[in-house]
Amino acid sequence: FSSDNLKFVKKIHNYFECPIYYSIGLSSFETIKKIYTSYFKQEDYFIYTSLSHQSSDQGLTFISKLKELTQNVAFGVHSENISITYSAIGAGAKKIFIYFGDKRKNLPDLKHSIDLSELSNFSGNVNECIQALCDRPNKLEPKITFLKWT
Repeated sequence: FSSDNLKFVKKIHNYFECPIYYSIGLSSFETIKKIYTSYFKQEDYFIYTSLSHQSSDQGLTFISKLKELTQNVAFGVHSENISITYSAIGAGAKKIFIYFGDKRKNLPDLKHSIDLSELSNFSGNVNECIQALCDRPNKLEPKITFLKWT
């Protein structure tokens, strides 16, 4: 849910015993820190999203800023360029919320949705990005064969 209404946030927090996903919308960092963190449970998540289709409006560094409050930050994709998702993962998003469907139909979220035919490829790319964020091993061994000139 998304709300700057403290009474509503308190009511939701007290009612549900499951993880809560706080869609922070256009809330400022100060508002998020003041309102949400006082109710935030260890398993809860902030969902960051930009309400714009333009890549230049995504402001993904805000994900890193949110990680000052909690490591549980997710990204809701609203960009027309779905590749923005990979940058969000690099910025620290642990979960991704996407829209998908048959783009031949008039979907309400058509501009920022993924066609069902692209879902498998996209999912594979997301998993590769997440795997690439693993810790660097202490002992590095080359796994690439280089050409040798004689």
